[in-house]
Amino acid sequence: MPYFRTPSLTTSPYLSSACLILQLIYPLIPRRVRNWYGREWVWARTSGKFLRRRMLYPPFRVMYKTASACVPRFKWKGRAAGSGRGSSLLAALTDEQRTKIVGLREELVKEGWAKRAERVALPLCDRVLLRYFRCAHWKEFFPDGNTVKISVTNTIEWRENNKIHELTNEKTRAKYASCVGLMYQSGMDTSGHPIVYLKPAFLDEHPDAIDASSSYQLYTMERTELLIQRSGSEALGFVGVLDCANCTFDTLKMFAKCQVSQFTTLATHYAGRLDRAYILHASALVKIAWGFVSPFLTPATRKSIQFAPMKDTEGFLRHELGAAGLQKQHGGRRSDFDAATYLSQEC
Repeated sequence: MPYFRTPSLTTSPYLSSACLILQLIYPLIPRRVRNWYGREWVWARTSGKFLRRRMLYPPFRVMYKTASACVPRFKWKGRAAGSGRGSSLLAALTDEQRTKIVGLREELVKEGWAKRAERVALPLCDRVLLRYFRCAHWKEFFPDGNTVKISVTNTIEWRENNKIHELTNEKTRAKYASCVGLMYQSGMDTSGHPIVYLKPAFLDEHPDAIDASSSYQLYTMERTELLIQRSGSEALGFVGVLDCANCTFDTLKMFAKCQVSQFTTLATHYAGRLDRAYILHASALVKIAWGFVSPFLTPATRKSIQFAPMKDTEGFLRHELGAAGLQKQHGGRRSDFDAATYLSQEC
């Protein structure tokens, strides 16, 4: 068992029995129950941490070792999905890469950054730190000269100064009513990535959405991260679906202006969040614009963006994202977007 490693000598058989029962039943609890409210059962982990120090009462020693050999391995995630020694994200990395992530986390915890990050809804789990290292291509420095550690601490300070963790509060969400429909999150793909839909044509009927669109983009990013945490998914980011249906030149121009205004912020503090993107109903104008923009993107970014075929768009999306998390208007089984109830739901 990864968590109950070396029980210390002493005390009571009741504590030993409780510790044994705890690790026996935990893997049998359904994931949805364990991930209730986006957190594992913190009391279980805390109890096990306390009890394992008082384990090894002699009559129960053989029982403990026998049960440990029979019970399948499982991972304790604590309050943040994808953290700790049992994370499958680390299992897919090399020893050198794992050492970098673990070493950085230890430094941040020692210097008090981890507690500050928790207060602003940015748990320093494997998933978060892995994003930074991947964006830096596993090098010590980013292209701007900052180290990975400085980039993480800068993001924590930025979130504190701008109170980013309050964007998902019910009172704060209410001010985005004019923007709902321009961009929204609905469902997850088969790999656990939240799906974010972008509808530029929304600006034709609601040009006033431009005013709050910059802050609304950050709210959408926070909403997708909250969904990943609460679902227990180890996805690193979200999937974007850009629907260019009924878009005019002026519409695309306004939409591009919205994105450019937050480009630096998204690239700096939300680096590595976009897993892949699909562009639907792309006109010749969109493809010409893509031809001008694509040379300035990294090869990895260009590879992650695809144009859906015009003939069988729905079949393409079902194949890429799965029908369960896809909206009905795009060929899936999930109910279509309801603007009236969207902001009333936290994620």
